[in-house]
Amino acid sequence: MCPIFIESVRLRVSPRKYRYPDLMALYGTPITDGEKPPALLNPALAVEVLSASTEYTDSTKKLAEYATVSSLKDYLMVAQGEYFVTHCVKQSERQWVVTQYADPADIITLDSLSVSISLAQIYRKMAFALPSAEE
Repeated sequence: MCPIFIESVRLRVSPRKYRYPDLMALYGTPITDGEKPPALLNPALAVEVLSASTEYTDSTKKLAEYATVSSLKDYLMVAQGEYFVTHCVKQSERQWVVTQYADPADIITLDSLSVSISLAQIYRKMAFALPSAEE
């Protein structure tokens, strides 16, 4: 069982600070803090959809904050206007292994959820213009 949470559930990144990832998921039973709105305490995956106004924060501040969440093992940053996903796999609170994917055929493996997904699946409802020969 892999419950998925979208936007309305927050993630506690410190005793007094919360973030609202675009998507969170876990393998097993969700644990929340019982507050309103609830905070998920045991996510395995957090996903942020990048925009021009959030990309810097998502790739720096949030990455550092998400590292402090012991259950969080995978962090995806998904570009909006092109096939491009950055996958961060936590090795320790101070170390992530970062892999970037840009081909629709690329497969991202989320070991924390025992799931693999292609970029084509992630972007299945998006239509992008093909690059010109000049690019």
